[in-house]
Amino acid sequence: MSGHSQPVSNRGLYRLGCAAALVAAGLAWGLLGSDDARTIASFTAAWLFFAGAASGAVAVSALLELTGAGWAGPMHEVTGRLTRYLPVAAVLLVMVAVLTAETQAMHGGAAVGFIAREIAAGLGLLAFARYAMRGAAGHRRGWVLITYCLVFGVVGSLWSFDFVVLPAPGFSSTLIGPHLFVGAFISGAALTVVGGLLGRTMDQRQRRDAATLLIALAIFWAYLFWSQLLTLWYGHLPEETAFLARRYVYGWQIVTLVVVLTTLAVPFALLLSSWGKRSVPILGIAAGSQLLGLWLERELLVAPAAGGHAASLLTPPVILVEVGMVALFVLSTGPWTARDTTPGTPPPARSSP
Repeated sequence: MSGHSQPVSNRGLYRLGCAAALVAAGLAWGLLGSDDARTIASFTAAWLFFAGAASGAVAVSALLELTGAGWAGPMHEVTGRLTRYLPVAAVLLVMVAVLTAETQAMHGGAAVGFIAREIAAGLGLLAFARYAMRGAAGHRRGWVLITYCLVFGVVGSLWSFDFVVLPAPGFSSTLIGPHLFVGAFISGAALTVVGGLLGRTMDQRQRRDAATLLIALAIFWAYLFWSQLLTLWYGHLPEETAFLARRYVYGWQIVTLVVVLTTLAVPFALLLSSWGKRSVPILGIAAGSQLLGLWLERELLVAPAAGGHAASLLTPPVILVEVGMVALFVLSTGPWTARDTTPGTPPPARSSP
């Protein structure tokens, strides 16, 4: 695994500043208007997606290295670039924690405790992700990677309870934790595949293996999705069915359908054949479809609880925030275009701390 990075140019810093200004403008617009809860929910959902995908990519790279997947060299290299987003995610986490405490009407010690917990857990995970990419070699390497995967699962579960369950009074679920961090893991895998395709570093055999991985992860996501849905339906508890009802009115039912189609049906249909596994455009569409579906799922989990049933799907502040978050991620992890490399080139050697 490689975690090397390059210094950001003045032009790059300017572009990052413009992207941050878009996010700040959207948040200010929403907070000063009547759409504050919905705007904060969209900001939280976008942060969960991008921070989860970047940290999830490190978990994917760690598992592939632990299992000796020799075909995954290009994916390791892309993961090194994705970790450039982690410092940005750390800064945004502070804002997410403060705004969530505000929307949940926390005061005094409760607010301080919530913010401190989120910052400590989140910064710990993001810092550990950077270390896992650059950390010790030799016999210690395996323990570092195993520990990171465990921490990733624990912190991902914490995020699910604090940013999904907490804003939904009365709702509880023991499956929501695995559902969230598995989604982040799948997002990380899809992102590394997209990066490998854009960089033209994956040969035909590597594309086939990556496509098989995406299909397996899509099926696992469907298993968790159905297990949770079946449990809520069978239990038929008012507080749990209310959680589902909020996501089946005012257009959210369409989002739910799109999530299932883009995360499971489209990748499965496109990558089932051997031709689809080898095709660069088909594999790229399948991975992009999964990314879209998992981002919409974060919106579906977080946003309907903001403002009750009538929470709008899109508003001008929400659009500004989401465009700004995309720009921050792309600019901090780029370039995503092809470079002068030979397909299948292994990643650079790791550096010691």
